Amino acid sequence: MVEIILLAVVSFAATNIDDMLLNMVFFAACADNSQRRSVVMGKFLATAVMVVVAAIGGIGMQTFAHRYVWLLGLVPLFLGAKELVYGFKNDEEKETAALSPQNIAFSTLRITLASGADNIGVYVPLFASVQAVQMAVCTAVFFALTGLWCIVADRLTQFSTLQSAIEKYKKIIVPAVYICLGMYIIMSK
Repeated sequence: MVEIILLAVVSFAATNIDDMLLNMVFFAACADNSQRRSVVMGKFLATAVMVVVAAIGGIGMQTFAHRYVWLLGLVPLFLGAKELVYGFKNDEEKETAALSPQNIAFSTLRITLASGADNIGVYVPLFASVQAVQMAVCTAVFFALTGLWCIVADRLTQFSTLQSAIEKYKKIIVPAVYICLGMYIIMSK
């Protein structure tokens, strides 16, 4: 069982390094605790969706060719390009729309899922190779680490210099992370 826990920790950490940066951007933009809770809710919902998709994919991996997983890289690549092109337009409209907790939770969910192609690409074969109990252990580890990732990202954004740097460069950082992630997924498959 220790092996499965370590495998789950390594799988999560390897596929969520980019997510730490995104989490920091999300938390840096939060004005109050209700917005922070919305970010956390969006992260946990995204983890749940990715686990369900990966479990279904793992179970059905024999019928779905692994060679098509690279197509998942097109999602973050497209979102990164779109954010680069349209990210500088209508900033006031974006800021106003982003204030409600529901919009924050949905945006967090959407962006996390879009950048989660590498997660699914790793979790599907992992889930295809384990038994149901081991899959449940992996899922528990993924949820525990999602919480830890949120705590660490929120704490890191409490440093004013880091928070101001994120705010200043987030229009460049987020699209760059998406594009790099998409290219990595496409090139690695």
